[in-house]
Amino acid sequence: MRRNTTPGSSANSTATQDHGKRIKSLASVIKSVLLGALLLIFMFLLPGSSHSDAAGYGYDLTSPYMKVTPNTRVAVQELKLTLKTSDESGIEEVRWDYGAFSAAHFQNGAGTVLTRSFSGSSALTVTQNGSYTFFCKDAYGNSSVITYEVTNIDSEPPVMILTLKDSSDGSKKISVRASDDRAILDLRWLKGYCEDPELDIWEEEGYDITGLTSFSIEKEGVYSVRAQDLAGNSTIRILDTQSVEFRAVWVSYLEFSKNGYSEADFRHTLIPCSTILLP
Repeated sequence: MRRNTTPGSSANSTATQDHGKRIKSLASVIKSVLLGALLLIFMFLLPGSSHSDAAGYGYDLTSPYMKVTPNTRVAVQELKLTLKTSDESGIEEVRWDYGAFSAAHFQNGAGTVLTRSFSGSSALTVTQNGSYTFFCKDAYGNSSVITYEVTNIDSEPPVMILTLKDSSDGSKKISVRASDDRAILDLRWLKGYCEDPELDIWEEEGYDITGLTSFSIEKEGVYSVRAQDLAGNSTIRILDTQSVEFRAVWVSYLEFSKNGYSEADFRHTLIPCSTILLP
């Protein structure tokens, strides 16, 4: 039996078939694009892949952030350096070494490991001037170095000399010559023997003569003088005048002048007083 067809039904069938093919073709393209994208992502994420070798360190190509901050910039005996590090992929290790170095110096494990806190900081206390280089590396091998120059460590105590001097009016003075590479912060004396610069007696009973070059004494005895610099280094000198005879110098001069001698002649005949310096 012959089946009747119409031109309209045949055209609709053909259009439906063409539409289905286009959908399949589009789906195939989308699938290929997605697979390609996944492959590229995999190549970036996989350390050791051909892309990683060409670029250097995988998908993270940014070097870690580093900053060094000292706890003070004035003269000190020891200085605390705080190192701040951060990176998107995470910090894997932090090291330091004395001297100025590039990142290559640390690649084989040179330097000393620094502990890193949860906040991303590390601390190093130094007691010597010079260059300090810090190195850090992230999880993908990117590295950074930073060198900090320390110049405010002062471990040298002041230099001080005491000298007992006579005056023509019969008074006695102790001359103090104190110097330091940076500056003298505090200079004071007290009556008696004291060789410990940390004792409270210096502040409680001592006399501040900072900025002066001498001080007068009323009688013979032992006198201690302490000089302290900006960094806290101290020097103590002790002068013992008990073996020195206190003379009425002015009365002697009056007798001397009666015989026609001048003051200059009299000063020339004065016996220099001894200076005793104890370390």
